[in-house]
Amino acid sequence: MHKHNGRQAGDKKFKVVGNLTMRGVTRSVTLEATHIGTVEDPWGNTKAGFKLTGKVNRKDYGIAWNKTLTSGGAVVSDEVAMNCMIELIKQK
Repeated sequence: MHKHNGRQAGDKKFKVVGNLTMRGVTRSVTLEATHIGTVEDPWGNTKAGFKLTGKVNRKDYGIAWNKTLTSGGAVVSDEVAMNCMIELIKQK
């Protein structure tokens, strides 16, 4: 994800908006971010941890392959869940 921005959506909650590119297709995506905590590491760096969650539709990115099971269901869902844990370091 690149070209991001964010806005606070509650205590320790944020909405992060950015462009996600898959297979050459770029779409705007909004993810929910939860601030997990902030610490100072042994070298004096301030680090903040965040959990990001969201969903995208794989067909929006031109990923349309699928196979039907004998039971009638699909092998691959159109909806893709995104769950990320990130750590950011404050610039000095």
